[in-house]
Amino acid sequence: MGLVKGKKTASPRKPKRSNCDGLKAGLGDSNATVRRHSAQEISHCPEAVDALVAQLKVEKDVAVREAILGSMGQINNSEVANALLDCLRSDDAALCNEAIETLKQLTFDMSPA
Repeated sequence: MGLVKGKKTASPRKPKRSNCDGLKAGLGDSNATVRRHSAQEISHCPEAVDALVAQLKVEKDVAVREAILGSMGQINNSEVANALLDCLRSDDAALCNEAIETLKQLTFDMSPA
């Protein structure tokens, strides 16, 4: 059995602004696969929380909703927490439950600076 040389992984980079804008646009695409991929990749764009929440509130595809919530959990800041708390006011029971589960996973520091 031969040795396999490990691949070098690139360090995470901050995405270009245009890339984040493109991913935000992808969240509203008519194709669920495009929306899911955009939601998965947008986790490195903390300014995308509003776009994620807007799509989450209207999204019907379960896989896309999971991807949106996963990215929100990775962004993990007070803006995400506030947006998820707002989702608790929804009449959509599934959305409320998903928001609660994502809120449980947030770990950002809320102490005053």
